[in-house]
Amino acid sequence: MKISSLEIEGFRSFKKALWEPGTLNIIIGANGTGKSNLLRFLGLISSAAKGSLAAGVQGSGGMGSLLWSGKASSIRFVLKVESSDSFREPDHYELELSRLGMGSSYRINYELLANHARVRTGEKENPFKYLERTPNYAVVFDEDQHTFVAPEESIPEDETLLSTLAGPFVNNRYIPPFRQQLAGIMLYHDFDVSREAEIRQPV
Repeated sequence: MKISSLEIEGFRSFKKALWEPGTLNIIIGANGTGKSNLLRFLGLISSAAKGSLAAGVQGSGGMGSLLWSGKASSIRFVLKVESSDSFREPDHYELELSRLGMGSSYRINYELLANHARVRTGEKENPFKYLERTPNYAVVFDEDQHTFVAPEESIPEDETLLSTLAGPFVNNRYIPPFRQQLAGIMLYHDFDVSREAEIRQPV
């Protein structure tokens, strides 16, 4: 899976940002321009797929510390990917987390996993959906677009519907591989670039 674009809203220093990565990417910039926040956000996406989103948010200080300028009410992203089977595999995942009151808690306000290939070609007006979730319902679609409505009490409000869809009971074979690829995003911190690092010292 190759990321074609990532749109981020309301996260730390990103009021609204669009990243369109290439095959190999080098991120450079002055201190405080958002390099680390982009990496943190990729880690957040991975946590959302693993089922450890709540732990990731709380480990970062709660929703208040993750929101843009401390003022935004939600964090939202739209992830678009290139798939090997452009008309069958998911190519679009979006998620919105809404802060609850002024505390550190949140709930998932919207979630969608879909394929937009036939929308782009003009064959369809609406995308092929694999799952969709709002605060009031959670729906999983099979490969013929038949729906399975998940009982409200079965889905935690602070974990994604995507993260719960694993194993042989899933009625759409394209969902688990997508979830596994997102969960497989890894961040390595083996290169010291702190202020005292050797690479920052005068030659």
